[in-house]
Amino acid sequence: MGLLDLSAKKHRQLDLFHAGQSAKTDKLMAAMDKINHRHGKNSIYIAAEGVHQKWAMRQAYRSPAYTSQWDELPEIQC
Repeated sequence: MGLLDLSAKKHRQLDLFHAGQSAKTDKLMAAMDKINHRHGKNSIYIAAEGVHQKWAMRQAYRSPAYTSQWDELPEIQC
């Protein structure tokens, strides 16, 4: 057994929903929300989200979702 990825607690990066977020982080998120509301969605974002996100999942061979999508139920005509 080994010890990997040891780092000081002050250098730990938490997710946005972690209960230990500081008041400074809350103010930053509120400011970002306000800017995005005023100037449109994704006007400002965190760099970790990436700059170019022009990809989409290929769905040519996707299985039908009969059990979860009403519009994909087979229609029967008598």
